[in-house]
Amino acid sequence: MEIKVQSTELKPYVFNEEELKQKLVDYLDKYQKLVFTEETVKDAKNARAELNKLSKGITSKVTEIKKHHLIPFTEFKGKTDGLLELIAEPLAEIDKQIKAFEIKQKEEKNQLILDYWNNLDLVEKLGEDLAHKLELKQVFDDKWLNATVSMKKIKEAINTFVDKVDADCSVINDLDTPFTLVLFNIYFKTFNLTDVMTQNNTLIQEKKEADEKEAKRKAEQEAREAKAKEEAEAKAKREAEEAEKQAKIKEDLAKQQAEIQNDCLTKEEAIEVHGDVEPAPETDEPREIVYKMLITKAQELIISQHLDELGVILDKNEIPYFTNK
Repeated sequence: MEIKVQSTELKPYVFNEEELKQKLVDYLDKYQKLVFTEETVKDAKNARAELNKLSKGITSKVTEIKKHHLIPFTEFKGKTDGLLELIAEPLAEIDKQIKAFEIKQKEEKNQLILDYWNNLDLVEKLGEDLAHKLELKQVFDDKWLNATVSMKKIKEAINTFVDKVDADCSVINDLDTPFTLVLFNIYFKTFNLTDVMTQNNTLIQEKKEADEKEAKRKAEQEAREAKAKEEAEAKAKREAEEAEKQAKIKEDLAKQQAEIQNDCLTKEEAIEVHGDVEPAPETDEPREIVYKMLITKAQELIISQHLDELGVILDKNEIPYFTNK
């Protein structure tokens, strides 16, 4: 059953092409290399209008011929569209049934693939922890559901994938790295061992830099603490030395004061040692006496205290140094 068209032959269009071409060449010669000025703009517009008129006349004729010859084609297409409509209804129904059948086939095949996957002993091959990370969707290819792909090829693809994962996991386990768990998480997202090795090197380098930075921080902290301890010990030592020095000064002052007190004789003691002294006159008027003494600061303080107790007015005139002769 086919469409048989009695005639589709179109004859070439015959028109006075050469005559028109020659006339156009002669007519357009006057427009060649024309130069217009501001004063002749009107002439330029007129020339443009004449040429547009010629162009429009040719275009209109082409449109007219095209429309005339499309009439039989349009009628032919309308009739064939009606034939296509007759075919479309039963075709759609058949197509619907075929698609339903194909969907059922794919569902059945998908179940076969799932059953095969579930029967694989992944725990024995990969270990319990890694087996739980592996899922069928990670290897599943939608093309497997096509009728042209056999279950044999699908099983081979699954087995090849599982064997590759097993080999890659062995390589990762053998790495001397503290990031094994992290690397497995990365691997089961991409299944690209090269990416995992690269990431391992990056993590090791980052850890090395972090450890060096932490070691430097600890060393600097320990140095600061040691310096602070040293300064504190030095300060404590200075304070202890200063306290010892002050205690020694107080002890020396006490000794000097005791010696001076022992050296100072009371009037009665002086009388006993030296015998009778000349008694003081009944009218004992104050006199000015100048003494020169070579004494320490402590001795000076003690003598000043005794003179104050006796009511003696002291006019101190300190000189740099003199010898006691």
